[in-house]
This record gives sequence, C-alpha cells and structure tokens, in this order.
Amino acid sequence: MPATLSVFYSVVKSCRKITDRYPVTRGMLTYLAVWPAGNLVQQTLDRSRAWWDLQEAARYGLYGCLVTAPLIHAWLKLLTRVLPGSAVYQALTKGYVDQLVFAPVNITQFFLGMALLEGRGLEDALQQWREKLLPTWMISLSVWPIIQTVNFSLVPEKNRVMFISFGSLLWLVFLSYMHHTHPDDLPEGLTTRRIHYDYKHGSDESLLIKKAHHSLDTQ
Repeated sequence: MPATLSVFYSVVKSCRKITDRYPVTRGMLTYLAVWPAGNLVQQTLDRSRAWWDLQEAARYGLYGCLVTAPLIHAWLKLLTRVLPGSAVYQALTKGYVDQLVFAPVNITQFFLGMALLEGRGLEDALQQWREKLLPTWMISLSVWPIIQTVNFSLVPEKNRVMFISFGSLLWLVFLSYMHHTHPDDLPEGLTTRRIHYDYKHGSDESLLIKKAHHSLDTQ
C-alpha cells in the first residue's frame, strides 16, 4: 500500500509540474472532461434519442481539449496584456470586449469545426454557421459578460481557462442543442429571422406598446 501511494503521489507531483509549467494544460484537461459531460446532458434531455452517442461525446471532448481550450488560453493572455488590471470595472470592460470581439470567432470555430469533424461538407457547415451564429451570439452576450467579470476580477490568470470551462458546462448544453437542432425546429426566439424581424420592427413588447399608444391617440 505505501508503495502504491508513493507512485500515486509521484504521478500527481509530475502532473502539477506540467500544469505549472504549461498552464494551458489545465484548461485542456478540464475541457476534455467538461465538454463530453455537457454533450451527454444535452443528449439526455433530447427526447428524440433512445440512447447516448458516446462517439459524439468523445468528439466534443477532443475538440474542446485540442482546439477550443488552447484558443481561449491564447485569447485570454492577449486580452490580459492589452487590458491589464483586475478591478471590477476593468474586469467588466474585458468581459464585454471578450464578447464583442472574441465570442463571434469562438462560436464560428465551434459550429464549423464540429460540423467538419462530423464529416459534413464545407457548404453544409457554412450554412449552419450562417443560420445559427447570430442567435447564439445574442444569448452569449446576455450570459458571458457576467461570468467573465468574475473570472477577470477574482480568478488567478493561470486558472482562468479552467474557470471558464466550468461555466462552459451549461453553455455547452446550449451549444450542443443549437448544433444538433435543425434551424426550422428551433424556437422562434433562437432564429436569425426572428432577430432580423425584431431589429426592423421591434420586439413583441415594443409592438404592443406602439399599438397601445396608437389606440390612445385615436380615442
């Protein structure tokens, strides 16, 4: 037993040395676990599935580990260098810069990368990207600035990718849903045509207000 514990501690110590020397590995290992978990949650909630697709979950884990985690690590290092500081207002600024600049890139690489990894053609991948980028980004803008504000103000830099990965668990459930749902089957509020309509004509609430004002003016 002592020999087994000694080997275990040696492995843990070696892993710590690697993660301390190469901080990106923290995020990569976390994404390797979190992304398949998020996909399996989405599969569980999908009533059209009779059982789990473990190959699909494995694709999410490998893609999150080898592509998304290093990409986020590089971006966060750049963002921290360009916008230093961890005060709340500085963290809030970085959170919104992150969403306005990097989020469209990150969402794009997800939709295109996962579609191509599944063996879809480039045109099919681009069509999905065109139809789902904008509504996904709108949801991201309402969620991630808060998470990133906490991340930039309270979490040490070496652990920020890992912290984001835990926030990514629920976000990945949503991304997996968006990825696997045909645009015609998405709720009206999660479609590009709905967003374009609201931008041009106003949301349902604003239309009701306009109608109410119009009725008062005509009385």
